Amino acid sequence: MFRMEGRERLDILNQLGQIIKEEIELDEQLLVLCVKDSRLGFHSEAEGYKYFPEKIKWRMEQLKAVLENDVRR
Repeated sequence: MFRMEGRERLDILNQLGQIIKEEIELDEQLLVLCVKDSRLGFHSEAEGYKYFPEKIKWRMEQLKAVLENDVRR
């Protein structure tokens, strides 16, 4: 992206913004499901959780910060 110029860079930033917004929407759905069923996110081989409500909330905050600070013009 560093070697790109003008409109091409803006198009990629717009695509990135859309991807981040979709990820936040999916995280919202996953959060609802995790709260309803605490078994979701458990990884038996690792004997622990790959994701859980607090981690999902943290991820959403990180994505929102990227959207606000790095993607928006």
